Amino acid sequence: MPRVRVEVRGTKEILAKIRTLQLVAPTLMGRALFTSSMRILVPAMRRRLRTNKSIFRGVLSQSIGAKVEASPGKGKASVIVGTFNDFPSYTINIERGSRRHKPTKEEEARLKDWVRVKLGKSGDLGEQILAGVIKGITEKGTKKKPFIVPVFKEKRKLFTKDFFGRLRVQLGLRAK
Repeated sequence: MPRVRVEVRGTKEILAKIRTLQLVAPTLMGRALFTSSMRILVPAMRRRLRTNKSIFRGVLSQSIGAKVEASPGKGKASVIVGTFNDFPSYTINIERGSRRHKPTKEEEARLKDWVRVKLGKSGDLGEQILAGVIKGITEKGTKKKPFIVPVFKEKRKLFTKDFFGRLRVQLGLRAK
């Protein structure tokens, strides 16, 4: 009976390349995650802040970014997208709203600045408006104007497609 023998040579080299790939894959995945986040999610979150009319001086918008956590030894990579180091401190109040509370001195200073710059009111009238805003926060809290979670839900498919496309290119599986 006729037979064919197929022999694979160079298995040591192939195994060495596979081991190398296992070591560098988390780094490559991290790069692709970071790039896709900065290209798709971060700009969309900044746009959502503008749409929500949640921008005053732009500090929150400028603090949005991406941070990669790659663990080559564990074979994984992840990306965190949002604001970092709890700066600005009011991020959570915009994303989720806040319960009624007495504004802190820091919040009062920001609100006073907002009344002066955004509304163009200062002096006694500015103080009256500020008192009304503070009373509203104290009695009702603030409405939520989410910009992180909804953007991720809206952009998940586009983000995933972009990420895998970048990963394929980095692994040499497809040309740009």
